[in-house]
Amino acid sequence: MTNIFYNAYKRCGYSGKIMMSAYFITAMLIVASTIIVIFQFEAWHFGTASPASLQLLVTVMLPLATILLAAGLFAEEFSGQLFALIWTYPFTPGRLLLERLSLLLMLMVLQLALAIVSIYWSPAQLSLQQLWEIAYLAWPTHLFLAGLSLMCSLLGRGALAGLAGGLIFWLAETITKGTWTKALFLFQPVWPRDQVATSDNRLLLISGAVACFVLAYGIFQLGRRYLIGKEEGN
Repeated sequence: MTNIFYNAYKRCGYSGKIMMSAYFITAMLIVASTIIVIFQFEAWHFGTASPASLQLLVTVMLPLATILLAAGLFAEEFSGQLFALIWTYPFTPGRLLLERLSLLLMLMVLQLALAIVSIYWSPAQLSLQQLWEIAYLAWPTHLFLAGLSLMCSLLGRGALAGLAGGLIFWLAETITKGTWTKALFLFQPVWPRDQVATSDNRLLLISGAVACFVLAYGIFQLGRRYLIGKEEGN
């Protein structure tokens, strides 16, 4: 049992090194920029650092980092055309995907935690209850965009496909304010629609995220069969 956890830890560390791509670096720059804006919100005359304005930063701006992290989950394999090598590893591809997903979720939690801690130490002086509410309302948006970006990257066999899928959906939501997605509106906590209950919106976003992750796993398995068949045909 100890060896299993140790090997999983080593593989996660290896996957973490592989994920250190331009997508990861850009995502960290967005996180850093968000934190700077949180501290300088009033000093730069963006307005009053109220719970609503800080909710906007965490729910609308920070998810751009999530999109980059999810889209770049297999960026190195795609860029080097090494995706077929995944099925030569001495463990199942499904386990590799789950390990990368675990790393992705940990990074998402970390970036959200950094933003919340920054708000806590910022001049806004929000209560712990307000901080919890900001994180609680923002998490489904991050989760859905992560699932969508990962699914698109595997479907399009490239990190750019995942990036395009996540950014197009994000941009459409910021422009239309949920006109066409309705109950699946990404930014309900920021620009609430009266026709949609926040609890229903959270449930749909989380369900959509789970569906995207399941579809990503399916695409991963179908890609395995395709690649093996192609090699055998050669």
